[in-house]
Amino acid sequence: MSFIDNMKEKIITSSNSYQFYKDNYKKLVSQNTDNKKLIKTLQKENKNLHRINEELKESDNQYKNIKEDINALSDKINDNFNIINQNNNELSENINKIKDNIRTNSLLIQDDIEVMTESSDKNNSELKNTITNLNDNFQGFSQGIESFDKNTSELKEVINNLNDSFNDFSQDIKSIDKSTSDLKDTITNLDGNFKEFSQDMTTKDNLAENDLNDRLDCINENVEDLEAKFRIFHSNIQESQNNLEQYKGTYNDILRRIREVNYGLVFNDTIKNSSWLHNENFSSNNGAANYSFLYLLYRILNEVKPSNILELGLGQSSKLTTQYTNKFTHSKLTIIDQDKTWIENFSKNLDFCKNISIKYVEVEEFEYNNTTNTRYRDLEEKLSDNKLDLVIIDGPTGFLPSGEFQSYPRSNILTLIDKLDDEFIIILDDYDRTGEQNTMKNLQEKLDEKGIEYTFKAFYGLKNQGIICTPKYDFITWF
Repeated sequence: MSFIDNMKEKIITSSNSYQFYKDNYKKLVSQNTDNKKLIKTLQKENKNLHRINEELKESDNQYKNIKEDINALSDKINDNFNIINQNNNELSENINKIKDNIRTNSLLIQDDIEVMTESSDKNNSELKNTITNLNDNFQGFSQGIESFDKNTSELKEVINNLNDSFNDFSQDIKSIDKSTSDLKDTITNLDGNFKEFSQDMTTKDNLAENDLNDRLDCINENVEDLEAKFRIFHSNIQESQNNLEQYKGTYNDILRRIREVNYGLVFNDTIKNSSWLHNENFSSNNGAANYSFLYLLYRILNEVKPSNILELGLGQSSKLTTQYTNKFTHSKLTIIDQDKTWIENFSKNLDFCKNISIKYVEVEEFEYNNTTNTRYRDLEEKLSDNKLDLVIIDGPTGFLPSGEFQSYPRSNILTLIDKLDDEFIIILDDYDRTGEQNTMKNLQEKLDEKGIEYTFKAFYGLKNQGIICTPKYDFITWF
């Protein structure tokens, strides 16, 4: 097992232990939170019980006031009953006296009538009428007395019923009084039980909180220890990753150089006995065209035989394009560069014919996606109307005067799409850089917008090249 695997296994084990303590910590915190919520709920219910008790006390005071008012009313009713009974008794006695007087007077009148009858027959008839009327009046008075007696009896019955209802009401009051007393006792017992329960819960909560704090302290110590170990592991892993990245960088650099050596050998074998490449003096180092570029370009020139070539950037690749154009006079070559001194010095090593032109074109800065980049100024106006079937892009330089690499370099190709022939090939050098990759992506988007079919492939050597070609030239992607 490698060092990296050992470190990963240790980290996984430490992470699992850390997660175990972390989960227990969360459970304890959750239990403590639930206990606190329960205590808060019980305290809230205790407040409700105290509030109900206060309301019952207030209701009890109101009940006592009502009871006192009822007792006072009862006393008044009893006094009125006594007065009514007394008046009724006195009235009955007076009525009896009146009856007795009437009877006595009636007898006296009858006696007088008899005497008067004897003394006067003349007045006898009138006297009889008078007696008859008097008897009728007496009968009516007697009936009134009887009606009064009846009403008095009914009044007594009503008074007795009222007295019975009052007695029932008094019994209900006593029953309510007893129920209220029982409710008070129940509330008192409940309040005592709650206080006892609350004290018990408070004690248990304090014990649980102390135990929880002890456990949390222990967990925190373990977590801190694990974090310290994890930091050490992380530092070791980071160092290992840095070393691994260095190893990868070294490996990729070696791989690129191996590919470059292979391309160099293949290129030298390919150009042997070439019918048009006689000057084989190439300086493929530093920023110059590397062997993957030279090999790819030679194969395209030799097998595709392009007729209208645009080369952006004068350099080692120009040794191929100029010799090709000198041999195949049907072709035309235009080379663009931004450095007059470089054009003057490097051109001395080249062979020219009338179909070859080298033009100096200034560069300009432009802003794109909040970045500063450079391009040839008004390049499309410097070119002829001939359609291009091969465009080689190795200029202008892909970095700013400050030395910073551009985000969208060599973007003149985006304005030259309309100058491309129906069948074409585009070679973009330095495709290993992010800026050139961004430009290639923009070029592909432009071609897609115009509905132009194409094939893309990248070639990898010491530097990389990105190739775009129409389907007719798909075979070059197998070079």
